[in-house]
Amino acid sequence: MNTHLSECSTQLFPTSPTTRLQAENLAKTLILHTQESIELPALADVSLAGNADECG
Repeated sequence: MNTHLSECSTQLFPTSPTTRLQAENLAKTLILHTQESIELPALADVSLAGNADECG
């Protein structure tokens, strides 16, 4: 089991009919193994959505 993963909820339907990609409450912690395994929070509670009419 990966101890770096936390429990998450899954939403089966997007918030809009044009939403093609949606992520909510993302978090990322970097572990600096060369610095005595210091944990550095990089993202907290980040949400995003990409619609069908948007291009990168």
